[in-house]
Amino acid sequence: MNKIITSTKELLNFSKNVFGILLKEITNTNLKYVLIVPLLSATYYLLTMPVSYDEAWTYLYFSSRPLLTSITTYPAPNNHILHSIITHFAIHIPVGNILFRLRISNLLVSIFTWVLIYAFVSKFFSKISGLIVVGISSMLYMSVYYSYMSRGYALETLFFTLSLFSIFKIIDESDNGMYWKCFCISNILGFYTIPTYLYAFILLNIIVLLANTKGFKNFIKYSFFTITTVFILYLPIILNQGINTLINNRYTKPVSRFFVINNLKDFAINTITEITGLELCFLLPFFLLVLVALIKKRLKISFILFIVFLFGPFIILIAHSVIPHTRTFNYYSLIILFVPISVFNSYIKNRKEIYIVPIVIVFQVLLLLNFSNKIKYYEGGNIAIHEINKTILMYGKTYYTNSDLFYHDFKFEALTNKIVSKEICFPYSGINVSSDTISNFDYIILDRKYDITKIKKPIYTDNFLNIYTNK
Repeated sequence: MNKIITSTKELLNFSKNVFGILLKEITNTNLKYVLIVPLLSATYYLLTMPVSYDEAWTYLYFSSRPLLTSITTYPAPNNHILHSIITHFAIHIPVGNILFRLRISNLLVSIFTWVLIYAFVSKFFSKISGLIVVGISSMLYMSVYYSYMSRGYALETLFFTLSLFSIFKIIDESDNGMYWKCFCISNILGFYTIPTYLYAFILLNIIVLLANTKGFKNFIKYSFFTITTVFILYLPIILNQGINTLINNRYTKPVSRFFVINNLKDFAINTITEITGLELCFLLPFFLLVLVALIKKRLKISFILFIVFLFGPFIILIAHSVIPHTRTFNYYSLIILFVPISVFNSYIKNRKEIYIVPIVIVFQVLLLLNFSNKIKYYEGGNIAIHEINKTILMYGKTYYTNSDLFYHDFKFEALTNKIVSKEICFPYSGINVSSDTISNFDYIILDRKYDITKIKKPIYTDNFLNIYTNK
């Protein structure tokens, strides 16, 4: 017991010191200028972008329900457990509307992550490199998206960053026990946010094994503690719904390894282009340049990072027999900049910040323009439904829909705006429906893919939905 108390005190003091260092980084460096565009971007989209399907799902089935629901159920990967727990409390803060409260924790987590990235890169490379990495990585497409979107990926990136930072400190400070604890805790929290953090955990542990061969004993000890703690945290879900709900639910069913191998190239391309928001033709020359420089300079840690982060995911996915969502590797928004800067740091570390900062800001603005152009398409369905709801969402009306997307967005807006409609019928999605056969609802909202109406004419149509009325 005394050992636990002592360790807890050490961790609290350590955390206090870290927060002090991060606060100093914001106030005493050029970091504050590089954070202006990311902060304004995240705040703008937090306030203006309508609810997305996954956010609506999070609120309806987890955040708005008793806390035990988030801790004991996993009906779909939408339950990013730690995020659901945080938003369960956040929706009760007396500031803003429900959507603002759902999202505000993501903005705060992102700010903390940006400052941590700067402190990390500055510590082990240079302040110039820190400004470049945090400035560009924070404005890559998925970084902007999850800096305001109420999902668990911002937390995942934070814990991944903290784990990678801990690895460098373990190597730099001869197997420092405090940073092993930090590595352990950040991995536990990453796991408890999203089960697919497993992939990050494997990659990070391969790196710490290869780069810190003398710390095998600590590796075994803290890995065992991490796995045991994660199992205990997920035990309520396992006891309530069984282990298959985590490892073999209908959204993450394994496929043949032959299928995985055949689709790995497309998955890799889609992942990189979605994370960055840039086409491969712009990225490939940059990656080739990094490879050439890496071969020339022969930096051990950079080489380990490059090999593990490049080939590791392919091996893991083949072994797991799964092709996940591209956003599963969202934390690569850091890696895409971190690995190259570890190679090129010696060329740029002596440059003057007064010249680098404006260049970084120019790139940030260009990336923001790219994001603003793409987000209209990416969130097109949710934006369209929000506009529809302004017209048809009202007291005392009845609704029928076969659209999963419409149902959840509509229900979120109805509940959070306290507009209780008489009824919304959503029997199922993904089957053909004709509004000609439905007469006892004021509005019929059908997914265009499954609308076989012949007689009635829609009062509204877009790329996703047809809307009919019986008024």
